[in-house]
Amino acid sequence: MSLARENLGIRFQVHTHPGAAFHSPTDDAFPIIHTVGFLSLVIPNFGLGRVGFEDAYLTEIQEDGCWRRISIGERIALI
Repeated sequence: MSLARENLGIRFQVHTHPGAAFHSPTDDAFPIIHTVGFLSLVIPNFGLGRVGFEDAYLTEIQEDGCWRRISIGERIALI
Protein backbone atom coordinates (compact mmCIF):
# COMPACT_ATOMS: atom_id res chain seq x y z
CA MET A 1 0.00 0.00 0.00
CA SER A 2 2.84 2.41 0.77
CA LEU A 3 4.27 1.89 -2.73
CA ALA A 4 0.94 2.92 -4.27
CA ARG A 5 0.62 5.94 -1.97
CA GLU A 6 4.08 7.12 -3.02
CA ASN A 7 3.45 6.34 -6.71
CA LEU A 8 6.21 3.72 -6.70
CA GLY A 9 6.31 0.14 -7.93
CA ILE A 10 8.40 -3.00 -8.21
CA ARG A 11 9.93 -3.63 -11.64
CA PHE A 12 11.81 -6.86 -10.94
CA GLN A 13 12.85 -9.30 -8.25
CA VAL A 14 16.32 -10.71 -7.66
CA HIS A 15 17.06 -13.96 -5.89
CA THR A 16 19.60 -16.77 -5.93
CA HIS A 17 19.84 -20.54 -6.09
CA PRO A 18 22.54 -22.84 -4.65
CA GLY A 19 23.78 -24.07 -8.03
CA ALA A 20 22.96 -23.05 -11.56
CA ALA A 21 20.61 -20.12 -12.13
CA PHE A 22 17.15 -21.07 -13.42
CA HIS A 23 13.54 -20.23 -12.74
CA SER A 24 11.97 -23.00 -10.68
CA PRO A 25 8.27 -23.93 -10.66
CA THR A 26 8.03 -22.23 -7.25
CA ASP A 27 9.60 -19.07 -8.73
CA ASP A 28 7.08 -19.22 -11.59
CA ALA A 29 4.11 -19.59 -9.27
CA PHE A 30 5.00 -17.03 -6.58
CA PRO A 31 6.54 -13.82 -7.99
CA ILE A 32 6.33 -10.66 -5.87
CA ILE A 33 3.81 -9.37 -8.40
CA HIS A 34 2.23 -11.11 -11.38
CA THR A 35 2.10 -8.37 -14.02
CA VAL A 36 3.02 -8.55 -17.71
CA GLY A 37 6.60 -7.37 -18.15
CA PHE A 38 7.64 -8.15 -14.57
CA LEU A 39 11.22 -9.44 -14.48
CA SER A 40 12.87 -12.07 -12.28
CA LEU A 41 16.65 -12.27 -12.13
CA VAL A 42 18.27 -15.38 -10.65
CA ILE A 43 21.93 -15.29 -9.59
CA PRO A 44 23.76 -18.65 -9.40
CA ASN A 45 25.68 -20.16 -6.50
CA PHE A 46 24.09 -18.06 -3.75
CA GLY A 47 25.75 -15.01 -5.30
CA LEU A 48 29.21 -16.15 -4.24
CA GLY A 49 30.80 -16.00 -7.70
CA ARG A 50 32.30 -13.14 -9.62
CA VAL A 51 30.37 -9.88 -9.71
CA GLY A 52 28.33 -9.61 -12.90
CA PHE A 53 25.62 -11.39 -14.81
CA GLU A 54 27.62 -14.26 -16.26
CA ASP A 55 25.57 -17.44 -15.76
CA ALA A 56 22.65 -15.43 -14.34
CA TYR A 57 19.11 -16.08 -15.60
CA LEU A 58 16.54 -13.41 -16.46
CA THR A 59 12.91 -14.13 -17.27
CA GLU A 60 9.83 -12.01 -17.93
CA ILE A 61 6.10 -12.57 -17.48
CA GLN A 62 4.35 -12.61 -20.86
CA GLU A 63 0.78 -11.63 -21.79
CA ASP A 64 -0.31 -15.27 -21.51
CA GLY A 65 0.96 -15.38 -17.90
CA CYS A 66 3.91 -17.60 -18.76
CA TRP A 67 7.54 -16.76 -18.11
CA ARG A 68 10.00 -16.39 -21.01
CA ARG A 69 13.77 -16.24 -20.67
CA ILE A 70 15.23 -13.06 -22.10
CA SER A 71 18.68 -11.67 -22.63
CA ILE A 72 19.96 -9.72 -19.65
CA GLY A 73 21.40 -7.12 -22.03
CA GLU A 74 17.87 -6.43 -23.37
CA ARG A 75 16.66 -5.13 -20.02
CA ILE A 76 19.54 -4.44 -17.62
CA ALA A 77 22.56 -2.19 -18.08
CA LEU A 78 25.62 -2.26 -15.84
CA ILE A 79 26.69 1.29 -15.15
